[in-house]
Amino acid sequence: MSDLKLFRICDPQYAETPDQMLSGEGAFRFGGRWNTPGNRVVYLAESLSLAAYELLVHVPDQVIAPYKRIRIEVPEKLIMTLDDSVLPDDWQEPGHPDLVAIGDDWIASEQSLGLSVPSALIPGERNVILLRDHPDFDKVRAGEIEDFRYDARLTGLMKKRLSSIVDDEDND
Repeated sequence: MSDLKLFRICDPQYAETPDQMLSGEGAFRFGGRWNTPGNRVVYLAESLSLAAYELLVHVPDQVIAPYKRIRIEVPEKLIMTLDDSVLPDDWQEPGHPDLVAIGDDWIASEQSLGLSVPSALIPGERNVILLRDHPDFDKVRAGEIEDFRYDARLTGLMKKRLSSIVDDEDND
């Protein structure tokens, strides 16, 4: 089997080292779509573009900020793929309790280093959750941290959108 290439984009304050970018601290403190707080997992995407899109929906007002990106490689055999047929019909809704339960069950089982899950944003694409405290985490190979910026055309659109939202709120 080959290695799976995964991507993560972070705010520079959480990206001084690969270990910091892959610490799982955010998910540990705040939880995520697939985990409750108190579980140290790292959310990654199978493509850089999906990682950018996933970040965009969480921090749309900060899209013009500079970010850092990292590519990692993980042996595919250490990643379990979630059978999408177990998902409820409305699984794409934010904060769905069934997804947290599925993720927490996987975390408790420690049966694999990673869990491949469908992206709620882009049909057919996948994210991978890595269990930070799994014994196989040392098999994760991190690349260099690099700068990441959204294209100026996108940031221009986001600025216009944000300013129209502010204008609408001012007129209410």
